[in-house]
Amino acid sequence: REITHAMYDRRDMVWSAGDTAKENSIRWYTNWLKQHCSLLAALREAVERDFAIKDDAFVNQALREAYTELQQSEDPAVLYFVRTLTYLPKGSQPRIPDAVPQVEWPGRHRKVGIVTTSGGTPLGHITKYADGAWGIAPLEEGLVQVAAATLSLEDAQHYLVNRRTFEISVEKGGEVRRLRIVKKGTYSRSGAQYTSSGQDFSMTYQFDFWDPNHGLTPGDDISIRLPVAGSHGFEQVIDGKVTEVSQQTVSIAGVSFDDIRRIP
Repeated sequence: REITHAMYDRRDMVWSAGDTAKENSIRWYTNWLKQHCSLLAALREAVERDFAIKDDAFVNQALREAYTELQQSEDPAVLYFVRTLTYLPKGSQPRIPDAVPQVEWPGRHRKVGIVTTSGGTPLGHITKYADGAWGIAPLEEGLVQVAAATLSLEDAQHYLVNRRTFEISVEKGGEVRRLRIVKKGTYSRSGAQYTSSGQDFSMTYQFDFWDPNHGLTPGDDISIRLPVAGSHGFEQVIDGKVTEVSQQTVSIAGVSFDDIRRIP
């Protein structure tokens, strides 16, 4: 009943004489609602399509306003239904063959887990809801909060892989490889000291690779290329020397600059 009120009764379903455009919009909207088995199904479709149901401002605005109202409902059943509309569809998260996540279960009931890389670097938390869905909270800078939910445990794990990791180019001894690392806000180590040699300034950078099989050892001269946030045309380049290796964590002392992105 509350969803009916939000999607139809409280929407502006009247038009003045001669307002053919609005009349057509309302008639189309009414017919579209009737094509669904229920208004719940219609609202679910609208959310899945990001409220772009038709090239019609009235229709899309009516659906968006209805959804906003329902998000503020005082009825817990309505709030629960609205929350389920944003669950990620089963199978929506791409699987990366060389990046199979692991889950650590601190409790014996396996309702709260920590998703990690195969090397043990944590990517985020997953929490099982009463309806069997999994809330996903990535470990990122700032407050840890649920970013998504899905009915599939595998999708929850791979969501964190896709969101929290990416590939970089690592050149060593003339050989270039693509290796996966855990995404950070900054790769320079906290409290690292700048040193100078002529006009060059060196800084220590730290990367958490997917697993310890990165093939890097202390003393290696390497060049790393990784994407620049918000730019499709440039990459950050770090030229330096490996100073420390602790399983999947590698520290590099070197210089950083931006360069035109290379085509893989």
